[in-house]
Amino acid sequence: MKDIDLDFKRLWNERKEDFRRPIFTEEEKLQYEKNLQYKLPQSYISLLQNTQNGGLLKRNCFPTYDENQNVKQLFICSYISSICELESEKERKDYPGLVNLPDIGIYFGENLDAARTERFVFDYSQCTAKDEPRITFVKHIYQVGYEKTVLANSFKEFLDKLNRTPTSKPFDYDEIKKQIKSATRTTFASMVNLYEQEEIIAFGLYLDANATMVCPAMNTKDFLKQVVEKDPKEQGFYKYETTEWKYEGEHAEHFNVVCETMVKHVTLLTSNGKVSQFRNKMVEMCIQVLEELHADLFFTQICERDILLMVNISNGELSGQKKKQIIRRLNG
Repeated sequence: MKDIDLDFKRLWNERKEDFRRPIFTEEEKLQYEKNLQYKLPQSYISLLQNTQNGGLLKRNCFPTYDENQNVKQLFICSYISSICELESEKERKDYPGLVNLPDIGIYFGENLDAARTERFVFDYSQCTAKDEPRITFVKHIYQVGYEKTVLANSFKEFLDKLNRTPTSKPFDYDEIKKQIKSATRTTFASMVNLYEQEEIIAFGLYLDANATMVCPAMNTKDFLKQVVEKDPKEQGFYKYETTEWKYEGEHAEHFNVVCETMVKHVTLLTSNGKVSQFRNKMVEMCIQVLEELHADLFFTQICERDILLMVNISNGELSGQKKKQIIRRLNG
């Protein structure tokens, strides 16, 4: 497969020579396959024999697209294993945090920025003896398990679609803060008017764990009383947890532009760490918005009284200490 030389000259990160292994012979290849008990994809063998035997990738980004050909998700494969490393990859249960990976084939690549939680595998689970394995992405999700995504029908197809990781534009936090503040003003005023017969006692903003949305939440005195009467020991939880409020996620249409902007940005982030950093910045933006509106007496003037303000993450990823800080900042 000499065409690989032509197509993939710029595949590898040539500056990182320490990750390369010596080119192997045909006899060595047969012995590796015997030990692995799998016939390796010919495209993988040809790549390693004609270019280099494993290493860091320069073209390390596999994009998937939606029906409108917009990038839906980026899968980062920053490293491809040499053939001599595959046998140790087969013994993957030795790796902390990776016990019980799906036993569907041979793991050959990973995202090095993801702390061994994002892996790429030659997936033999659906192929016959004559077929090459498809390429599947396996992601470990803490306290949930593993998520599998089939990316390509062959290793050659996988290589064909690899690109350089796109550089995302600097995120305009000032602009999105203005958008969140405007959406909050409009949403709160319309909700108070819509539910004028109820006594509003709380308003908040919350994000999802992946930082792809900001949504409003509002609670009423009667609703809080009802849930606390059923579970008095959890009064503090029901008071401050926006997902437990009566009007959680309702009338969020004014936040659509904000959410679309967040989704586009998160799609280009290449690690869980970068997503977490962005989410933390967005939490801070929401806190600042509510702080400023509170200082302007916006909520007090509309409700003719003070109300509780809160910012949350929908799946409870805020630490107890962070929640206390937010409560003090918004209600102190």
